[in-house]
Amino acid sequence: MPIVQERKNRQTGAVIQVLDNRDQQHFEWDDDYPEKWWAVCVDHGFTCSHDTRAHAVGWASEPEMWCDECRRIWVNKNKPVCEP
Repeated sequence: MPIVQERKNRQTGAVIQVLDNRDQQHFEWDDDYPEKWWAVCVDHGFTCSHDTRAHAVGWASEPEMWCDECRRIWVNKNKPVCEP
């Protein structure tokens, strides 16, 4: 499956790829789930599927929204610091 984008997320440090699955050779379920584009968190193994490349690229920039481990990292980095 062709990788059309790969970048390291600044918030979580994870490598995120956008994959082109328009030929449906790698991910194919039933006709109700024909997504052709995938955002993949390479570091944690989570995926998020989309019907357009624009959606996949958009979601790839926010892995904390769909990758559980990226969300955990993001939450821990953004916890308010308690003052003594």
